[in-house]
Amino acid sequence: MALALERYGTITLGGEYRYQSDVYFNIYQDPATHEDGYGLINANLDFADKRGDWYAQLFARNLANTLYAENRYRADPLAGTLRMWGPPRTLGLRIGRRW
Repeated sequence: MALALERYGTITLGGEYRYQSDVYFNIYQDPATHEDGYGLINANLDFADKRGDWYAQLFARNLANTLYAENRYRADPLAGTLRMWGPPRTLGLRIGRRW
């Protein structure tokens, strides 16, 4: 959805929902490497000036702060199962200039 501000530029609101179904992180379908399905919600608010030189973006990733593993590795017997967690809720601002 875009909103034109006649004197300043354009504001655009965007969002997405991404679903990852159940997955095993090895070929043996080992329960220790299984990750349940989860969904992530992301949103952004973009501004572009009238000439298109400057832009700004407010963004939010993983709005629901879902805890999920991006990878699981079974390292028995020394370390057990290692999990690489996905990033938590992240908020940010990007500002830039196009040349």
